[in-house]
Amino acid sequence: MTNEVAGYVPVEASLWRILVDPIPVETERGGIALPKETQELQAYRRFVAQVVDIGPLAFTGDRFKDEDGISHPACKVGDWIVMGRNNGIDITLTEGDEDVRTLKLINDDQVLGRVKDITRIYNPL
Repeated sequence: MTNEVAGYVPVEASLWRILVDPIPVETERGGIALPKETQELQAYRRFVAQVVDIGPLAFTGDRFKDEDGISHPACKVGDWIVMGRNNGIDITLTEGDEDVRTLKLINDDQVLGRVKDITRIYNPL
């Protein structure tokens, strides 16, 4: 699957699942290993992710509908979200023998919130 958010991704979300791309936690900068304390300060980044794909049944259950039966999705593809600590499963993408990045597949009800301004949390540039 080619995705406008993540480029080529060999995985799609099915049913009520959401495929997300978590912010990476830096272990080194400029070839120099970061101290453990610095890495621990960025640990929250593991719980912030960009939505890459949404399964066809996500946000369709009764728990996402108001009293008029209108569905209210918690996010859409491209949104930045906050998810719980132990949610989902990791999917590591590789290139040759090297791990390139790790995506996560979570359930639709594991989206805890939507990030309004990602640059206040993370700036990849």
